[in-house]
Amino acid sequence: MFGVIRNRWARHAARLVTSGFVAWSSVGVAQISGLPAELQPAWKATGLPDSALSMIVQEVDGTTLVNHNASVPRNPASVMKLVSTWVGLSTLGPEYTWRTSLMAQGEL
Repeated sequence: MFGVIRNRWARHAARLVTSGFVAWSSVGVAQISGLPAELQPAWKATGLPDSALSMIVQEVDGTTLVNHNASVPRNPASVMKLVSTWVGLSTLGPEYTWRTSLMAQGEL
């Protein structure tokens, strides 16, 4: 990864996503309703209930491969980025720039 993941839930989510890519590559074209067996241990490690996860994996042609709570309405986190962007632009202006530091342990 690009640095140390300090948040416990973020580490579990990163493991879940990594496990998901491996598991989905072996799914093939069969549809799985619910969380695939390959992902269940990673999700259980988060300590969150199954109802807290929604996932849908589709082929480009629209064929659904994995469907877990996909019909449950969720508020995407990316929407909240719009609020902070608006506040930043309104307060600081579009010409404002700042430095961002990258800190990591070990070799990059």
